[in-house]
Amino acid sequence: MPTENRSSNTEMVSELLPCPFCGQQDVLIERLDNDASVVICQGLTGPHEACLACGPVGVAQNEGEEQPGRDKAVELWNSRAQQHQGEPVLWRYRKTPARGWFYSVHKRSAEIALRDGYIVEEFYAHTDPGDVERLRGENKQLKDLLRKLSKACKDKLAIIESQRAELAERDGLLDRVVDHANFWRDHPYAEVVEAIARDYKALSASAESSAPVAQA
Repeated sequence: MPTENRSSNTEMVSELLPCPFCGQQDVLIERLDNDASVVICQGLTGPHEACLACGPVGVAQNEGEEQPGRDKAVELWNSRAQQHQGEPVLWRYRKTPARGWFYSVHKRSAEIALRDGYIVEEFYAHTDPGDVERLRGENKQLKDLLRKLSKACKDKLAIIESQRAELAERDGLLDRVVDHANFWRDHPYAEVVEAIARDYKALSASAESSAPVAQA
């Protein structure tokens, strides 16, 4: 059936079921030629991706149709969609197309996200193989990211522990200086040592008074 003279006679419709492949309802009915129409999904599946799933072509049933094949195209689309419908088994949502997806198997989470202005997509048990592969790829990316973050956290913790050990060693040396400050009275640097001892005692007292009290 020729499509070179595709008409721009398109319209959004509310009677169409969500796309059986991406779960969205951003669909239109497009006239192909003088006697046929088709439903096309325009749902975005990523920052630079669109579903563009097409339903079976509907051919005009009689000459009096305002848009030839429109009713048949809707019927065929909904028939295909019903085969994949049922209750969604997975939801994903994100604030903007530039952000990463959050996934949930709980309908309530998706409802809250939708209420808060998130982009929400539904997935059914009969998911398109392309969606499965894409989700597997995204899952692998998330796992790789989590591994990198876990390693970065471990490296940071190792640095913190090393610095704690150095601070403990320094505090030990200062403790020895403070404990033996009286022996430095005749030393040329006696005043310096006494000043260090006073400051150290003041800092220690301040740290003890500001330390959080453990909750029982």
